[in-house]
Amino acid sequence: MAILKIKGWDTGINKSKMISILAEALEFSKEESDELIKAVSAGRVITLEIAEDAEAEAMYNKLREVGAIVTTTAE
Repeated sequence: MAILKIKGWDTGINKSKMISILAEALEFSKEESDELIKAVSAGRVITLEIAEDAEAEAMYNKLREVGAIVTTTAE
């Protein structure tokens, strides 16, 4: 299992792509994913537990590509 922490984003983040990534990877609705993005923009750190390490790595890379500041650790 891997833990992803979304801590913020760089200037110019593509929020709509980030919402899509979260919705697809976590099987959330677009609205639920948007709420996560709003929480990050309010300064909260979002912690996600991802069962498969390969899935977590793919999600980490996708989030970084769209400008998210994200860290990952394996458990």
